[in-house]
Amino acid sequence: MELTTIAAARSHLTQLVHRAEDGAEIHLTRHGKPVAVLISMERFNAMRAPRSSMFLGIKEWRDVYGGVDLTDDEIGSWRMNQPARDFSWED
Repeated sequence: MELTTIAAARSHLTQLVHRAEDGAEIHLTRHGKPVAVLISMERFNAMRAPRSSMFLGIKEWRDVYGGVDLTDDEIGSWRMNQPARDFSWED
């Protein structure tokens, strides 16, 4: 992570962009406080890519197997019926 002021970034934008393309995160500051981050387009696209979730997985499953209807309570019970972890406050 690199910190640079907005004023310095104006003077060295080309070099900062090259560093961002090489994988650096350039944090821009104003009055000592971070206000923006310069990152590569590749990193930006990766951050914006949709992420899989259990909810989306179940929705996709329901779309494929539409004849099977499960209630939200049934799906919620899957999580609740998992084996408990062993835990003790003692060593």
